[in-house]
Amino acid sequence: MRLFSSEFAHNYGTYSFGYCNYCEYEKEDSLSSIYNKGYLPYSGSGDVLRTFYMARSTRIVLPTWEPNSENRRVLRKHENIFERIEHKKEDLDINEDFKEFCLSYFERHHGAHTMPKKRLEHILQEHALTHIVEYKKDGKLAGFVFLASDKNMTHVWFYFYAPDFAQSSFGIWFLLNEAIAAKDSGKKHFYIGTAYGDKSKYKTNFSNLEFWDGDNWVQDKKNKEVKARIHNDHLDLVDTTDTFKIGRDNYFKV
Repeated sequence: MRLFSSEFAHNYGTYSFGYCNYCEYEKEDSLSSIYNKGYLPYSGSGDVLRTFYMARSTRIVLPTWEPNSENRRVLRKHENIFERIEHKKEDLDINEDFKEFCLSYFERHHGAHTMPKKRLEHILQEHALTHIVEYKKDGKLAGFVFLASDKNMTHVWFYFYAPDFAQSSFGIWFLLNEAIAAKDSGKKHFYIGTAYGDKSKYKTNFSNLEFWDGDNWVQDKKNKEVKARIHNDHLDLVDTTDTFKIGRDNYFKV
C-alpha cells in the first residue's frame, strides 16, 4: 500500500499542524490490512480510485460479540422474514432499475446531492466494493447492502431499502444481520464506518465496539470514550479542505 499525507488546517499559536492521511491500494494488498490501519474507502471525487482515507472508523470484534438486549429487540422485528442473497459484485446485473432503487433511497433519506448518479457509478467501479447483498420479502425486492469483504473482515459500506421499511429500524437491522452473517462465516472484524456527530450515535449501541484514534483501536466500557468524542465533534468543525482534494471533482457540492 502506498501511504501519503495531505496538508490540512493549522494553529501556529499552539504548534498544531494538521495532515490528512491516505492509502492507495496496490495489487498485493488485502482489504483487511488497509482497514486494520484505520482507513476507509474514499468515494467523494470522481477522479480518485483505489484510495482510502484515515478517520475515526468503528468496528466490532466478532469472535466475542453478541447482540445486546436492544440489538435483539431490533432483530426480532424482522426475524425469519427476509431472504438474504449474497452476490459477488461482478455477478449481479447492475442495470438502470438497480441504480434508480439506490438513488431513490438516498434522495428520500439523505438528499439527492449526497448520492448523485455519477457517485453511485463511481462506487460500483471501486475495488473495495466486493459483494452486494440482495434482500427479498415474499419474492419482492426489499433492499441492497454494499460490502467490502475478504476472509477476515466485512464492512457495510452502504445500504439501500424500499420506502415500505422506513419506519421499522430497518437500517440498524441491516447492520445487525450482516454482523451475524460475518460472524457465522468466521470473520474477525465487522466495520460500520465513521463515528462523527449525532448521526452516528446509533453505532454506540453495539457491544465490543472499537474506534480508531489515529494510532490504535480503542475499546472502553460501555463506549464512553467514543460517545464523548461524538458529543463534542461540533466543536471541531472547520470550513476548509485538505490540499489533496483541491481542484478535484467533489460529489458533495449542492
